[in-house]
Amino acid sequence: MRWACAPPFTLCRMLTFHNPMHHLHAPAHEFFRGEKVPCFETPARADFVLAALQAAGHKLCEPDQDAASALAQIHSERYLDFLRTAWPQWIALDPQNEQRQPFPSVWPVRSLRSDIEPENFVARLGLYSMDNGSPLASGTWAAARAGADAAASAAHSVMTGARAAFCLSRPPGHHAGHDFMGGYCFINNAAIAAQTLRNLDAERVAVLDVDYHHGNGTHSIFYERDDVFFASIHGDPLTEYPFYLGHADETGVGDGAGYNLNLPLPAGSRAAVWFDALERACKAIGYVRADALVVSLGLDTFEGDPIPGFRSRQAILIAWVPGWRPSACPRFLSSKEATLLPSWATTPSRSSMVSSTAQPHECAPGRSQASSHRSAQHGA
Repeated sequence: MRWACAPPFTLCRMLTFHNPMHHLHAPAHEFFRGEKVPCFETPARADFVLAALQAAGHKLCEPDQDAASALAQIHSERYLDFLRTAWPQWIALDPQNEQRQPFPSVWPVRSLRSDIEPENFVARLGLYSMDNGSPLASGTWAAARAGADAAASAAHSVMTGARAAFCLSRPPGHHAGHDFMGGYCFINNAAIAAQTLRNLDAERVAVLDVDYHHGNGTHSIFYERDDVFFASIHGDPLTEYPFYLGHADETGVGDGAGYNLNLPLPAGSRAAVWFDALERACKAIGYVRADALVVSLGLDTFEGDPIPGFRSRQAILIAWVPGWRPSACPRFLSSKEATLLPSWATTPSRSSMVSSTAQPHECAPGRSQASSHRSAQHGA
């Protein structure tokens, strides 16, 4: 038996990228069941994880790659233009808006048109939003853009020799689609990572989303593609957000037929049910013989999380174990035990992009052009 981390369980040091500008996205409030409440998704969440990583001895790397190319491939040009200019447009309506947050109040549903961009700012905000759960702030674009660079940097590191990389970033991303924000998400970081891997010659990439909520944005971005396989384990959309996508019969269309696997689980499902679904997802990933894996590592399946409804007492971590074949049965590292996870990729040198364990790795020296550009842009 080979261990990614020698038992008793310890977190191995690995190449870890983070978003140094995440704190710029700090909206004050959101709306929950009709009430104005403090934001649930705050900088403190990422800061807590960063402090734990530093205490464990991890070397934290800032982004060293520019995600511009992948951004243009994943998100529409007009959507990115809107994100980039949304806050200045909001302030231009009324200088007092500096102390307020914009929320959409109208959406182009069903028979309404979405191909024409309205001139009205609030109408454009609704055009590019799937809900009113992604509050904007003055630094939202800078933070989201830096997060995309962090994802691209982690993907680049894997394709240039690192066995695995961990990317800690906020705002989160898996609810963001080709041309819309939602669920606290603005830029789809997992999709940026997957596209970067493809651009660097990974023939096929797999994305495994283990967040309690279905990654509708990632699902929709790759739904017609056969070069990126998407698998998601999530709460049943009949009762759980985002409600309108994530059913088991959604398997892809066109070239993407058969390359989308949704595994919805009823609220209240226990760990054994979740792990059965995980085994199905991992076997499917092995079957498509992906060169690289991206894991959307949402940890809100834990029983104590305030939002979801699963009943798992295990905190899940994902590890790479060299030498295992895709047909092997997947297992996971948890907070109470260390067990094995096989390699899903057919080539051992190309492994998961987002992971919790790997060999020690040093950050590349120097700052990227992307980082310099963002700093100048933020200063302006």
